[in-house]
Amino acid sequence: MSAMRSRPQSLVADACAAFGALDILVNNAGIVHAADFLDLAEADFDRVLRVNLKGAFLVGQAAARRMVDAGQGRQAGGHDHQHELGQRRAGDPQPGALLRVEGRHRRSSPR
Repeated sequence: MSAMRSRPQSLVADACAAFGALDILVNNAGIVHAADFLDLAEADFDRVLRVNLKGAFLVGQAAARRMVDAGQGRQAGGHDHQHELGQRRAGDPQPGALLRVEGRHRRSSPR
């Protein structure tokens, strides 16, 4: 397992150990690299995307797995899907919501 993938899992495990459960995740962290567009190095751009996008994805995924496995996860909006990524149906209450996890879902084998 890569270090980038194991850190979010450790973060979630530490939060659960400290507070007993994970009820909600507010993914509110990110970095900025201030530079003019023409001067921004590709490596700096990649670092911003890695932290702001991939980091948020990995933490969200680790938190969702923990909540679902503990029977605590609930869907945003109460839809019938178990997992939905990037799909939107008419009547969705949150047009920006990309991921919903149903709490009734159980894994048949450990990860």
